Amino acid sequence: FKFDSASPDCGWMSSHEYEYVLWTDARSLAGKLCAPGKGILASDESPSTMGKRLVKAGKENTAENRRLFRSLFYGANIGQHISGAILHPEALDMCLNDGRTFVEALHSQGIIVGVKVDEGLEPLKGGLEGETSTKGLTSLDERLESYAIKGARFAKWRAAFRISKSAESCGVWTVSDVALKTNAKELASYAEICLRKSIVPIVEPEILIDGDHDFDASLRITKKVLSECMHALVMAGVDLSAILLKPQMVSPGVDNRDQLRCPNRIAECTLMALRETVPPAVKGIMFLSGGQTEYQSTVNLNHLNVVSRAYPDEFAVPYALSFSFGRGLQASVLEMWRQGESTHACMKKAEEIARVNGLAARGAFFDQTSHPTILPKLGNLQETFRGVY
Repeated sequence: FKFDSASPDCGWMSSHEYEYVLWTDARSLAGKLCAPGKGILASDESPSTMGKRLVKAGKENTAENRRLFRSLFYGANIGQHISGAILHPEALDMCLNDGRTFVEALHSQGIIVGVKVDEGLEPLKGGLEGETSTKGLTSLDERLESYAIKGARFAKWRAAFRISKSAESCGVWTVSDVALKTNAKELASYAEICLRKSIVPIVEPEILIDGDHDFDASLRITKKVLSECMHALVMAGVDLSAILLKPQMVSPGVDNRDQLRCPNRIAECTLMALRETVPPAVKGIMFLSGGQTEYQSTVNLNHLNVVSRAYPDEFAVPYALSFSFGRGLQASVLEMWRQGESTHACMKKAEEIARVNGLAARGAFFDQTSHPTILPKLGNLQETFRGVY
């Protein structure tokens, strides 16, 4: 394929200083997605997951309400701090009120469009209770071609790892071997298929926050999961310089009441895990917010960057440390929309929250009292219904 910049079909881009990346080399594109001071808006919630959030906000789960909520972000002026946006496949065909497609609106700001390509979670045969694998590999090749035609240039696949205790583990917090190997192999297969299509794969091995495990268990299992995933990627022949990694920050389980979630401890444990498991070929670590509040997500990301630079011998890493937040960018906007605030006010809030996270990605969010969230700073945004397609 060859993109013709003079094509009349792409006239909507002509007035913007945006290097069109439809068929750019995947390595270069991965670098653009983790550009300094920028991160990714993870807005790829399935109709089911978004519907549950809409219902909690007093809104009916309709395609029109999903379009209206997404418009609050895709129509906002966020391009200075957002390098890419992950869309759900249904959003690739939706438009703003002014008639521009979401893809066109994002491209006009220089925001690269990505797409969720997994089809949700399913129970894992042979795994521990609650463990899952991810659906969607069988049809992935064909779907990627369709998404690319619609403007998507990167993809995201989520695997979920549940920390639990069992008789087999003698009461030790663990993830089963079958869950480790199955999900790591699926992530590697997904990444290999994406790169054959010149699509940048975001590899998301999410360790769920459910449970009361402590820092030590979280750190140990994070290293185990990341090590297995990196091994599977290498064995599948995946070019690590053309992927992005989307892990969680290392933190105790949401039910652990004994250990404070100190930003410095989170930063140190997370950086130790990355240094021991993730090769320097990977360009960017795009953290998920993982149930943290908007404030915690920003502050902890900032600390990761500050600590990695302040203590290079112990904690320096060779890759960008940025964000691929969902609720960490959206929660206040959803609350304002629920309260009946204007579209303009909601979009301004989206811009403000994108800005502070862009600062945090540089380690430059110094005035932590100025965070624009309207929600409680501490606590969690845990959801138990995610993973349903």
